[in-house]
Amino acid sequence: MRLDKELKALTADIVPALEDLQICAFLLDRDGKIRWLSKRLEGIYGDLRGRGFWSVVAPGDREKVKSERTQKLLGVKRSSMYDSHLMLPDGTLWPVEINSVSLDDGSQVVGFFGVLDNAELPPAKPLRAHDKLTPRQQEVLRLLGTGLSTKQMAKELHLSVETVRSHIRALFNVLGVHSRLEAIAIAHTQGLL
Repeated sequence: MRLDKELKALTADIVPALEDLQICAFLLDRDGKIRWLSKRLEGIYGDLRGRGFWSVVAPGDREKVKSERTQKLLGVKRSSMYDSHLMLPDGTLWPVEINSVSLDDGSQVVGFFGVLDNAELPPAKPLRAHDKLTPRQQEVLRLLGTGLSTKQMAKELHLSVETVRSHIRALFNVLGVHSRLEAIAIAHTQGLL
């Protein structure tokens, strides 16, 4: 399809730059079908490419999402920001603020780029409990598995960097490992992640 080629051409430089960012972002074609998801969103939903974006939107918000897309297609709006809810794979609702902008080739809208802002990520799957890890160490292990730095974990957990380091050292001792990579590997083999 000609529009798909034009969408790819418009986003060829930006998508690789977005791949490593820890954001919840998406790229839709003109018809509202998902053409790209950030790693963070793909980690929540899996590969949704080719599906309509509204398929992950809560039923009560689908008309709003479609209306925003139509307004951009008609040139009434170029960008929009609105509250909505996405439906998680387990059926729970996830409140988000959708910020999106239309992408055009100079003559027509060929797609849309969007970011989910102020979005608390959905709760992680519960870990299988390790009988010797404290609940806080389990949380730190889960965050290690997401690739966060010590400083990022401290911010996420509302703890000092040194306290997080202490939890990391303690969970290394319990798991009998010497590095983050070893901890993640052991956690996966034991079903902790």
